[in-house]
Parts: sequence; C-alpha cells; structure tokens
Amino acid sequence: MDRVGTLGDRAAQIALRDVGKTADQARHLTHHYNHYWWVLRPGVDVEAVKARGYPLDSEVAGPMDWCGMAISNWIRQALDLPYWDWRSGWRRPLAGHPFGYFLGGADQIEEWAKLAGRWRPARLIDPIPAGAVATIDKGAARPRHALMIVRDLGDGRVETVEGNLSNQVGRHIRRKNQLRGWALWW
Repeated sequence: MDRVGTLGDRAAQIALRDVGKTADQARHLTHHYNHYWWVLRPGVDVEAVKARGYPLDSEVAGPMDWCGMAISNWIRQALDLPYWDWRSGWRRPLAGHPFGYFLGGADQIEEWAKLAGRWRPARLIDPIPAGAVATIDKGAARPRHALMIVRDLGDGRVETVEGNLSNQVGRHIRRKNQLRGWALWW
C-alpha cells in the first residue's frame, strides 16, 4: 500500500479506537482547544492574558462543539505529530499538520479544504477513501458537522466516525447525498 492510502487508513483506524468514548473520555481530542484559540470566559482581562502569553484554566470558556477538534487530532495522531503548543503564543501553527491550526468546527475544516483546493462535491459515483474528511448540514441550530470517512460501502453510502454525537464519538452509515462535500488532507 502506498503512503497516501496508509495515512488515510491510519487516521480512520485511530478514529475507530475512540468510538463510544464520551467527551470526558475523549479529552485527548479536545484538550486545551479553548486555550489555543483564547476562547475566554466573559469578563476575563484580555490584556493580562496577552501579557502572560497564554490563558489560565480559570480564564477559558466551557465546552463547545468538538467534531472538528476530533478530526484535527485524529490526523495529528496519524502523522505522529505532537500536540499543539498553546503556551508559546496565540494560534501557533503545528508544523507538518495539513490544517496547520487546531481546527474545531466543520466550517473551519470546509473553509480550509476549499482554500487549499482540496474540496470535492459529494457524488454518488465517486469513491471516497478512508481518512477523508467531510461535512454535513445538521439543521438551523447546528448548521454543519464534520466527520471522518472509515470506508466507502460502494452503494452510495459511507461508514463514518464522528465526534460530538450526543456528546460522544460515534460510528454511522451515511448516504453520500447527505454530505456537503469531502476533502483529502494528505
């Protein structure tokens, strides 16, 4: 198998190991995201955080949607990269990660894919390789959701692993016509 297939397959296998884990059990996927992006609680003195160079645990906001965080970390793990360095400055990119930044939401991932020229429309006839990332629409309250492809079933459906489904990592079968599109990150 070539390196391209190996990376996608490896990311999908890493994601499968997290299936069934709750948000608390999957903290390795979300840990320090709010620190990294300086998602602060209301009333926090931003100038004090700037002077220190990083926020304290007591200064960051509570949990948020984490489907994109899971994907960012599954890719990071597949590439054997360290965790994002959140103490060395705001939004420092991670060398070697295709996203560069610790992305947290489906909109961020979709925007990255489009800007990188990697976004593909989801068509029933096109096979989608393991490890590809995709987005779906979830409705008005939560317009988008990100997921990782585990395998294309060959019948217009794909098997996926998704973070933040009822606050846990889940495995699903989705129709390709549900996908907004998909991208290869390698």
